[in-house]
Amino acid sequence: MRKWMEKIPVPENLDQVVEKSLYQLKFEQKQKRRRRWAMAGSMTAAVFVVTLLFFGTHPALAGKLPFIGHLFEQVEDDVAYSGKYSEKEETLFSEEEAQKLDQGEVVKSPYIQTSSGVTVTVYEVYCNQYVLYLAVKIDCEEGFPADFNGRDKADEGHREYIMHSSSSGFGENFIGGSTEWIEGQFKDDHTFVGIYREDLGAVRDDENYELVSLPETFTYTWKIDDLFGMSSVGSEWKLHKPDGTEYVLWDEECKHYQGQWNFEMEIHKDGSRTQTIEVGETGDSGVGIDTVIKTPYEVTANLSVPEGYTASDYMLVICDSDGDILPCQGSNTSIYNIYQRNTDKIYVFVCDYYEYFNELKIYRWKGDYEEKKKEKTFAKYLSEHALVSAEVTFE
Repeated sequence: MRKWMEKIPVPENLDQVVEKSLYQLKFEQKQKRRRRWAMAGSMTAAVFVVTLLFFGTHPALAGKLPFIGHLFEQVEDDVAYSGKYSEKEETLFSEEEAQKLDQGEVVKSPYIQTSSGVTVTVYEVYCNQYVLYLAVKIDCEEGFPADFNGRDKADEGHREYIMHSSSSGFGENFIGGSTEWIEGQFKDDHTFVGIYREDLGAVRDDENYELVSLPETFTYTWKIDDLFGMSSVGSEWKLHKPDGTEYVLWDEECKHYQGQWNFEMEIHKDGSRTQTIEVGETGDSGVGIDTVIKTPYEVTANLSVPEGYTASDYMLVICDSDGDILPCQGSNTSIYNIYQRNTDKIYVFVCDYYEYFNELKIYRWKGDYEEKKKEKTFAKYLSEHALVSAEVTFE
């Protein structure tokens, strides 16, 4: 985290409020770092497929674990991509199985899998036109370390999460070796409840990003080979050289739970309440806003990029009806969360990436913004500097 912070260009006269905004900035930079994480995840996956062959359910352990009701409802307000998923969720267990789980009874199910003393349960799903959300419960038999991902800290705004290395997708859209996090809450030393979000409708080449609608029904596969997080406990990694000899790589910063949890589930898309607005605005620089898409929980835009440039050269910024920036949903800088915000009308801006982070962003995150916005909101300020902008009204 510290090394990452040192790379952010911040003017010397910026006050301490910027430090408080770095958590959101971390999310906004995540798209830039995705390929580096993916390469690491690919290596991890390759190693563990060879060295860890055990996977499957463990009824004896699962029977000892108290199930804690409906999962979406417990954490949907506490993640970066907040939303009332519990209103539209689909439960993967029958009513009888759910009752047994609530009572702590043993249930044999492909959605409950144990490996290396850790049980992962995928309990509920929600899928709209583009994005899949999974409600997940993770039980660790030995207990998570006290400082696992900073859960021993009481920092304001600190979100709890577990990192995981996995491969996932459906049909030809299968993603190998990605490393992401599951956001949620540690209920106690042994139990974590969270939500995993994936842009299944995202089509990417090397740098560009576009949303395409998902099929009405499809089979989704999620294969996890490593659950891990920052901890002083650390973990020992055993790797193999090409000649087959074994050597140990010691990772002092992360505690790893290496295993294989392989889930396959049928997903039914909820296409209701999704609006796509044709914009067709192009700026003098050639970059344009083609469409704006609003789901029940998020809003984003598809851009047209001039020849010789990529989507990563630009920063897409979306503000609510009041002219304030919406929060990034957490896994892509181009998607913004609309939970509990007025988005009947929004303001969409495309800025030069480096100008935004070096200069434009400061207007919003400097400590005097509350006073400044009385005269000029962030949306008004961006309208004076953006390469292209659009005002979009939804039904």
